Amino acid sequence: MIPTLIALCALRQDSLNWPLVPGSQFAYKGVGSNATEPAKHLSITLNPAGVNGTSVSSKTDGLSVGLPQKSAEWKTVQLAFTYTQDGTLAKFGGISIFVKQGKLWFAKKGEYSEIAPLLKDDINDVQIIKHFDSIITFVNGSRPVASLLPTAPLLPFHVGLDGWKGQIIAAAVYPRELSTDELFGNEVAVKSIAKALFADTVKATVEAELTAATPVPELERIRPYRSALLAEEYKVIRVTSGRMSSLKPGTKIRVYRYGIRSGEKTSVKDAKVGDRAEMLIQGYDTDPKFSREFQVDGLDPDITIPLYVDVTPVK
Repeated sequence: MIPTLIALCALRQDSLNWPLVPGSQFAYKGVGSNATEPAKHLSITLNPAGVNGTSVSSKTDGLSVGLPQKSAEWKTVQLAFTYTQDGTLAKFGGISIFVKQGKLWFAKKGEYSEIAPLLKDDINDVQIIKHFDSIITFVNGSRPVASLLPTAPLLPFHVGLDGWKGQIIAAAVYPRELSTDELFGNEVAVKSIAKALFADTVKATVEAELTAATPVPELERIRPYRSALLAEEYKVIRVTSGRMSSLKPGTKIRVYRYGIRSGEKTSVKDAKVGDRAEMLIQGYDTDPKFSREFQVDGLDPDITIPLYVDVTPVK
């Protein structure tokens, strides 16, 4: 009998630790205070004979996790993830879990089973339970769906395959079936921590290519001011630290940089279109002191381009 998912108001807190339910064989949280990016791939296997404990090694865009040889067979796996297009989320026991047209599907030897709708460009929580000979799946708190029987060992469990376009926010593996209450608690907890960790930071470090610049004026033009902010336009290459929803590769941003500081021209005077720069930036409207500086903007007006200020520490 499949349990019915029930709401636990006591677990709806503003801030929860994850995993909320103790006793996991392995738990992976893909983002943290150091602004590292979530993995795109995760492989969970058993360690070779003689290797004790849980081993974790980094691979390109992901992690390889080895559980101890004597680990009990997993009974519950929680996956929190985002996706941007169709692809294979996971494979285990002869079963594939994939995203297609906004829904989660299971597949086994040409047999397909639709599980539940997903949230596009948001955090999805999928919890998979091995219940006797069935696989039971909860998706974003929906009613559980019983589906295909596994036809092979449950490990290795691979997450993010075949050109997967998304991020693995969190993963937890348990050697027992979690109760309905525990499933709900873990879902609320992982979405709580994920939304907090993915919130915009005040500052971000960005690598960008200069596409248009304002010439540095002569000092006489800005008197009695001794410093001046100049508008420059960039194309974002990548974000190396921090997180801002408006900073995505390929997008245009307008950055005010000090072309004159304390009466001296800065290295901005030597910048050329096509140059790349790495800058620590923050939103123009996040600090009123920027609006009080003398500003020079020789770029074409465009109110759709977000405005930032270069706050890279001066060496």
